[in-house]
Amino acid sequence: MLDVMSNGRITLGHRDRLQADEFALYGVDSRKRGARFEEQLAIMKGLWTQETLSFKGTYYTVEGRIEPKP
Repeated sequence: MLDVMSNGRITLGHRDRLQADEFALYGVDSRKRGARFEEQLAIMKGLWTQETLSFKGTYYTVEGRIEPKP
């Protein structure tokens, strides 16, 4: 929706450098943040480029679609 509203001028930013206590709060091993981030990117790319997405990874499982596509 932001992409449509901004006419393609939106930039996505991501930071995966949370503090150890922030990971612990959710019961997540901070050493696995890189692998989790890779899955998150694959999910976003799939939702943005495929009609529907069926993703089952080590950390995330997603089935669905997103509209409107960027």
